[in-house]
Amino acid sequence: MIRFGHVNIRTDRLEETCRFYEDLLGLTRSIALTAPDPTRNLWLRDASGHACIHVNLRRPDDGTDGSGGPVHHIAFDCPDRAAMADHLAALGLAYTVVETIVPGLVQFNLIDPNGLVVELTFGQPPLPPG
Repeated sequence: MIRFGHVNIRTDRLEETCRFYEDLLGLTRSIALTAPDPTRNLWLRDASGHACIHVNLRRPDDGTDGSGGPVHHIAFDCPDRAAMADHLAALGLAYTVVETIVPGLVQFNLIDPNGLVVELTFGQPPLPPG
């Protein structure tokens, strides 16, 4: 998976959401130092320790400041299509395969417990410089 900043997910299903990404991507939980209440929010970190998903329990005022818009999807660049297909099957997760117009670029799309689309991308061509 290629590193990116992070995605923030607001949810009514904190435990289920954390478990989904732990099982799917092998992420591990840690306390969010800026708001250290694991009953309300947690960081999910990759194997290198990078905090890539911040999961927050939804608050009653979420969205009142204009920041509550939907997130369409989050994407992860993955190295091994066959291994991920086996992993998803073992987890019992349904997904669709999207053959893109870019030769060799394939996506698996699935839905997380909050209805958020998760895009797993394989064969991602390198981006040009600049």
